[in-house]
Formats: sequence, C-alpha cells, structure tokens
Amino acid sequence: MRVFRIFATLVSAIGLMLLVMVFVDWWTGYLAMKFFPEESHDAHHHLFGLMLALPVPLHVIFVGLIVQKKWLSPPMAKFAWVGIVSSGLWLGASLAIRML
Repeated sequence: MRVFRIFATLVSAIGLMLLVMVFVDWWTGYLAMKFFPEESHDAHHHLFGLMLALPVPLHVIFVGLIVQKKWLSPPMAKFAWVGIVSSGLWLGASLAIRML
C-alpha cells in the first residue's frame, strides 16, 4: 500500500507542476497566443486562455487526492471529491469550447 500512496502523491505533484506551467504560460502570454492566434491579445484573451488551460492541472491534482482518499481526513476527502467533480465538469466544458 505504501507504493500506491507514493504513486498517488506523485500524481498530485505532477498536477502541481502542470499548474505552475500553466501560470507561467499565462504570465508570458503564451496561452492567449495558443488559443486565440488571429486576435489581438487583450487582457480578456489572457483570462480566457487561463480559464481554458486551468482545468487540466486541477483535475490531475484532484485525481491524485481522490486516489489517496482513505489517508485523508473526512473534510479533505470531501474537498477532493467536490474538486474532482467540479474540475471534471470544467474540463468537459473547456474541451467543448476548444472543439468549437
């Protein structure tokens, strides 16, 4: 079981690294260029780019938390459950918007 918990923690750590990468890309303006290549990049393009890219790392973090649910306190386990459901819905909406 110890290996399983290390694996779950590693998944959460990868999610945190992805989150840092998303914020760095947002800060440098890469997300606006990626999602809106033909537009002039205003502040709202940067915000929309962040909103489209943010659900992936959050979902990975919450997957790592939900896997180690039995080692979490009950409030933290509930937070992980709510987080994975909300980030999953957000991820689905983000993917639907990207496909359009």
